Amino acid sequence: MSQARKEPIVNLRKVNLFSGLTAIASMGTLICCALPAFLVFIGAGSLLSVFISFFPQFPMISQYKIEIFVTSLIIILLAGIAQLYTKKLPCPADETQALSCRKIRERSLQLFIASIFLYVTGFYFAFLI
Repeated sequence: MSQARKEPIVNLRKVNLFSGLTAIASMGTLICCALPAFLVFIGAGSLLSVFISFFPQFPMISQYKIEIFVTSLIIILLAGIAQLYTKKLPCPADETQALSCRKIRERSLQLFIASIFLYVTGFYFAFLI
């Protein structure tokens, strides 16, 4: 199999991995900043105090919420650019590889959309409430 045929799938797998990293970065915004606000919002402040007693470094992480959100936004924007780039890549002519190519694209897009949802949710609870 030639290198030209493998290249789109390899690029798609890299973008899929990058989309997974955006999901992790978005989860970081939820944990650092949105979780405390959400717990207080639903009236579970005592649960938050128990959580902080188990993880005393947790409030220190929340001090850097602007940096965490900006970094996550940059990662999400880069993932969006990668999504646009892979949209233009052709899938191989081989039926099994073409199916794999479509599945990777679909999973990558789903991870990207989930990352955006997680980021917006974290932003809402950290800054708007």
